[in-house]
Amino acid sequence: MHTLQQITIPVWPLEDNTIVNKVSVTYRQYGLPIGTAPVILINHSLNGDSDCMFHWDGVIGTNKAIDLSEYTVISIDVPGNEVAREINYDHLPFDKISGRDVAVLFWLTLFELDINELFAVIGADLGGGIAWEMSALFPKRILNLIPIASSPITDG
Repeated sequence: MHTLQQITIPVWPLEDNTIVNKVSVTYRQYGLPIGTAPVILINHSLNGDSDCMFHWDGVIGTNKAIDLSEYTVISIDVPGNEVAREINYDHLPFDKISGRDVAVLFWLTLFELDINELFAVIGADLGGGIAWEMSALFPKRILNLIPIASSPITDG
């Protein structure tokens, strides 16, 4: 398993105009260093986490569909998914956070990592919904969108 990394996003604006300050975000990076290869973002499912090598073992690795000798792979944890139990998320208004809000947080995290364009965004289930939202926010920053078992339309 690759090391869980953490950064702080200073300001996270939510869709309902709530502003959340100082949000800790955890993520994992695989493959080549940032800035040296095309970047693939993998969004985890509802019960998943950023451990891509566990959840996506069949497709990620050397000589696999997502070859770690050719790409930088990033996977970001949805805040509160209990991957980093030591982080206190009590200040987050979970009842107000939408899929679009998580997509904004993921973009803010990528921008903090100096990633402005994605070769691909892949996501299953909840992760696919977040991928759809990310593409709606910045359609020209994602070259390939690969949602799995998800829809751009939700019951509302």
